[in-house]
Amino acid sequence: MDEYANKNNEEIKKYKIDLKNEINELVLEEWSFLSKDWKNNEHKYKHRTEIKNVKEIRQIKNELLNKLGYISVFFFITVLYTNKEYPKPYLEIEKALLLLYHLTEGLTSKTMKQYMPYTTFYSFYKEFWINNYNNLNHFQDCIAVDGGYTLFIKQFENLCKNKNINLDDKNFFYPIRKEIGIALNHQEEHYNKVFGSFRSIVENQFKDLFNKFKRFNNNNSILKTDDIKYINLQLKVAFLLKNINNFLDKFNIIIQDHHKLWFNDNFEFPSEMRLIDIVYTNQMEQVNKLKELNKF
Repeated sequence: MDEYANKNNEEIKKYKIDLKNEINELVLEEWSFLSKDWKNNEHKYKHRTEIKNVKEIRQIKNELLNKLGYISVFFFITVLYTNKEYPKPYLEIEKALLLLYHLTEGLTSKTMKQYMPYTTFYSFYKEFWINNYNNLNHFQDCIAVDGGYTLFIKQFENLCKNKNINLDDKNFFYPIRKEIGIALNHQEEHYNKVFGSFRSIVENQFKDLFNKFKRFNNNNSILKTDDIKYINLQLKVAFLLKNINNFLDKFNIIIQDHHKLWFNDNFEFPSEMRLIDIVYTNQMEQVNKLKELNKF
């Protein structure tokens, strides 16, 4: 509260009102997903076997609720995973939850066997993280640099453009340099003060991240990949979910009933055609094909 030391009560009151208005505007513009309901599932695959539950799904749901809460998981399912159908005959919601649990627990091919065969998991892991990469990767990278590096940022941006990597000033932030003979104003001084403590803030953020997402904790697992961009995408998603949690805690966002539905047993995306009917229809199609073949 040091920045308020020289302000009177009216100035502080006005600041709080402005802050509340900014938060309300942010929620309306960027958090519209809070008011959206569950969409109908888009059936793409004709599974030949009955739709199954992921093993130990109750344990998975309890752990995700404990680490991420209702709304962060709701966001992951409805905004990132969406109502698209992914391969393999498991409840769609539970496939999404297992993908998220894979991040929080740092599961390996060996430990995944407790929930389903790894080859089965990898089929929808690949579809979501790899084949779906361009749809997911809308995050903008931003790097904090020391004031001495600002002289080279334009040069670095030009080098990147020569390699078809689009970067501009929005991808960097750095201390405000003082002009000769011109003092920094109060806002500029405050910005530089906050920026000066940025390193310790970043270290704390990574510590918290490692506690919530063991996939990125070297004490629990070793990441192996032939393309780092997919791991970077998962890291960005982890930070996004963590930041959603922080925002919820700080500004008391109300948890609505539909945000909690994923936690219920056997909950699935709404469907105009029940999953059991889909399996039955697929079986009947096979029977009819056999009948046609037997005519010859």
